[in-house]
Amino acid sequence: MNESHPTRPPLATIICIYLAVTAFIPLEFMWILLWGWLHSFSNYPSILLLLPHTPMPLVICALALAGTIALWQMRRAAFFLLAARFVLSFAIHIGRIPRLMALFHRMSATMPRAVIDSIVMPATVLIIAEWVISILIVWYVYRITWPKMPATSMTEAEAGV
Repeated sequence: MNESHPTRPPLATIICIYLAVTAFIPLEFMWILLWGWLHSFSNYPSILLLLPHTPMPLVICALALAGTIALWQMRRAAFFLLAARFVLSFAIHIGRIPRLMALFHRMSATMPRAVIDSIVMPATVLIIAEWVISILIVWYVYRITWPKMPATSMTEAEAGV
């Protein structure tokens, strides 16, 4: 099967760069590193609960890199790879909710309310933003890589004229 590769739009190039960066550093950890939330966590050892304890982040990273390469080459496989990455990431975040809720309840018992609010709300917003961005990327990749159906024109004989 000979698959034709359309030219890559500029937005697809930007998405490839974004995917390559976020393959190694999730969006919420980038925000923590950039804005210095680490000082809030320095005296609280339970932050280790936020770190992954499974090989799934490696799988997600591999899917992101493979999807980036496939998107760079404008292959249809990019859609499937990035959709699988989104589904796995979504499932992992949903699975972490009970642990994170327990962590935030323990933190609220030992830390001032202002510190808790400055951690919980932005983290929640960033996770939701990451999901929305991932959904938009998957949708865009689907639109630019899925084969277009040729427009069928009715001949006069088919129209019955």
